[in-house]
Amino acid sequence: MPIKSNHRLFLLFILIAVLLGIFKSATLRCISNDAVIFLEFTDQLHTGPGAAIRAYDQHPGYPTLVWFAQKCMGLWSDNLTLDQKILSGQLVTGFCKIITLAVLYLLFCRFSPPKTALFHTFLVLLIPVYAENGGDALSDWPCLMFMAAALLLYLDGIRTDKPLCFILSGIASGLAYLIRPEGAFVIIVAGIYYALTLLRKSQQRVPALKYLLMMGLTAALFAAPYMIYKGSLLPKKILNSNHNKTVQAQPASPASEAIKINHTLRQPVRCGFLPDIFKGPLRFIDKVANVIYLLIVPIAIALFFKLGRFARLDAPDQVLAVFLVVWFGLLMWLYGYAGYISHRHVMPFVLFSMAWCGKGMALFARRCAADKNTRRRFAWVFLGLAIIIFIPKLIRPAHTDKAHYTALGLWLNNNIPQDARLGVFDNRIGFYAQRAYKIRRRPIEADYFIVRKNSDDAVFLPKNAPILQTGMESVDQAIDIYLLTARPPTPTR
Repeated sequence: MPIKSNHRLFLLFILIAVLLGIFKSATLRCISNDAVIFLEFTDQLHTGPGAAIRAYDQHPGYPTLVWFAQKCMGLWSDNLTLDQKILSGQLVTGFCKIITLAVLYLLFCRFSPPKTALFHTFLVLLIPVYAENGGDALSDWPCLMFMAAALLLYLDGIRTDKPLCFILSGIASGLAYLIRPEGAFVIIVAGIYYALTLLRKSQQRVPALKYLLMMGLTAALFAAPYMIYKGSLLPKKILNSNHNKTVQAQPASPASEAIKINHTLRQPVRCGFLPDIFKGPLRFIDKVANVIYLLIVPIAIALFFKLGRFARLDAPDQVLAVFLVVWFGLLMWLYGYAGYISHRHVMPFVLFSMAWCGKGMALFARRCAADKNTRRRFAWVFLGLAIIIFIPKLIRPAHTDKAHYTALGLWLNNNIPQDARLGVFDNRIGFYAQRAYKIRRRPIEADYFIVRKNSDDAVFLPKNAPILQTGMESVDQAIDIYLLTARPPTPTR
């Protein structure tokens, strides 16, 4: 096994990954909006699991893992504090990230020697934006843990023809789907790979179809009950052509109520003279480049090199090529339909394509230098520059631009009545305040307090509504807090 022959380097790598994860979690200034939804989903699982699963669009896999972590933490404490709830999400995400990195190392060993695979995994660890995700309470790393395991087991199944590999791959895909809908993507890739390659080989056609059915059925054992319960194939978000529909928002914390928000899907960004067909690929390239910076060069070179020789590639390279191309097509559909691509959407593409980074770097160096030693120096200098670009962003605390949301929420928690209701522009403020809240453009008297950005004149306010000051300059310069009733705020503790 690769780990046995390189166990010292591997264990050192895991130690670095753990320390980096602790650093990113400890320096997190404010959790993300999606983290709020996951943690509020988890709160609902404690009281009414069935109602919570029906009410939330997010898949229940990650909140269930956080719920389990909170149950374990509850062995030492009956009532978890806000910080402990956030910590439970961070622990789950961080633990899954470490396992994902170990699985990625084993996966990369299918494409390159162990030391090269370990270096590729090290590059994954250093990607700043995904290091931040690993310190937040988000579902990306847990989903990728199962996706990477599913892909690894599928490749081993193709290599060994062992049914158990395909069965375990299907189980991993089903579990990944319970976390995020794209988690079942390996099943789709396996089906497309079967149609492209194995159908041409008459001797392998029937066994390959049998293994594919094994994967699909075992994945369905985990995914189908949730689909049936929700009544949809992709329950997370039901997108339709109406870009201005009103949706039922998730119930917040036990103190919050179900709310309705006006959810407007983002339109595709206009690129001036460029035809529509180029806008999606350009947005995709922009997102990838802003995630891995210089490393986009060797990965792009390797991708075009592999695709140009698809018929002559080994099975692992063919499967990976199919995965990356189909994932790109999925994001093009998403951009054309919903008008956006985020760094989280390109995460599987970036992480799995890192398996080819060394090959792309070798091809790039060959084009730039003739001498073998010069090529080696050029490659290490280029990779060194890529890592140097990562470091400042990697050590920077995450979400520093939203730190005043945390400060304001904690101030409200300490300075307004327990039964107060908030009208806020960002759910993180209501979450940190631990009060019932609504996200609204037009407040009502029952809200007690309305929180708005001081530059947002579109928020309607009653005449002569008194404004409150927190005494924190970073908050008072950016956010206004209005008292909508005659009842003054009274400290709760």
